[in-house]
Amino acid sequence: MGNATNLLVLVTAGIALASNPDEVSFKAHMEKLLQRSGSSWIERTLISQVSTLVYKRKDYKFFSLFVIPETETVYLGVFGIWIGLPLYLKRQS
Repeated sequence: MGNATNLLVLVTAGIALASNPDEVSFKAHMEKLLQRSGSSWIERTLISQVSTLVYKRKDYKFFSLFVIPETETVYLGVFGIWIGLPLYLKRQS
């Protein structure tokens, strides 16, 4: 059973590596999210413009993290999908 487990881990890692979402995918996800939450076209456009400037990507090859400091939110990108993780980020002085 050890070989089957190793094979499963390798296949899962390969799929995660191949489907790691990129920056373009994150921007598209955020635009869709903001279009659903904004009340007017102008508000959505302004929020979309600002949000593209204030995030940081951490690429771990098998998954990516996008951190938005202003909203203290982290987005986990794995297997081609985005998962919002609201976390408290300690501010560094």
